[in-house]
Amino acid sequence: MDIKVAFIGLRLYVVLSIFFISFISFLIKIKHLLTVLIVLEFIILGIYLRLVFLNLSFEETFSSLRFLAIAVCESALGLTALVLYTRRKGRELLLG
Repeated sequence: MDIKVAFIGLRLYVVLSIFFISFISFLIKIKHLLTVLIVLEFIILGIYLRLVFLNLSFEETFSSLRFLAIAVCESALGLTALVLYTRRKGRELLLG
């Protein structure tokens, strides 16, 4: 039983590490739009892994799949915004 608790703690540590490292990267690397979108996807990945690792029932598994579907739609919208911004401005730099 003690090994199972340690394994859950390790998984939670990895998920929180992904989330916080990507959040700090978001605050630091805000120069390119593509970099910002990739970092936002890592934040979504951290939240999704937290949902998957700590799910307890079928209903929560269904909710995590719904969350993943929304994240995929958000990614598609982000890439569309990137293409439109690049076509309009001629570059993808946010600052400068």
